[in-house]
Amino acid sequence: MSEISVRSPGASAAGAAGVVGGSRPAGVRSAGAFLVRDLTLLRRNMASLISTFIVPGLFMVCLYAVFGHAADTIGLDYATFLFAGCLVQAALFTGAASCMAVAVDLDSGLIDRIRIYPRSTAGYLLGRMATDMVQMGLSSLAVIAVARACGMDVAASRVLTACLWGLLVALVWGVLTTGLVLVAGHPVERADLIQTLEMLLALFSTTFIRRPASPGP
Repeated sequence: MSEISVRSPGASAAGAAGVVGGSRPAGVRSAGAFLVRDLTLLRRNMASLISTFIVPGLFMVCLYAVFGHAADTIGLDYATFLFAGCLVQAALFTGAASCMAVAVDLDSGLIDRIRIYPRSTAGYLLGRMATDMVQMGLSSLAVIAVARACGMDVAASRVLTACLWGLLVALVWGVLTTGLVLVAGHPVERADLIQTLEMLLALFSTTFIRRPASPGP
């Protein structure tokens, strides 16, 4: 099913990337074509939409409900603390989704077909990075909304700064994981391993639960 959903928009994007002429440079045209293609696939991918809009906010709500009172007793602004942690989580999810998308494109042979067009490989990567930034931006808006609902009271400038750091983390993590997938003999299996290890890292991280906020042993 994922193969079918990738190949059709991918073929049209690859064709658009290879078109010569027009007022814009070929690299810009190809990046734009792949950006449209990747956003179309993102809109169709329910798992990615859930990890973008629901999972970080759900983590925040659940953790705030369990540890919020304990955090208040020690004077910890837990909503703000969770906001930063959930931004990191959203960035990790964005990078993992990106490397899985690239792995599927490799496995389906799309990237091999892209390479026959001039400058389209760079356009593919730039389009992928731009898609990551859009996905992370949307995820950040969802996290901000939930954090405000939980009582976060932080100046807009500080929220914007945190979101910019989140975009940077998402970009760096996406580039790193995509690089690991591109050199893998079995790209889909490598991407799946990255996602599994990433979830374990998030679950065992003090990004969400500080030790003083957890009473008892």
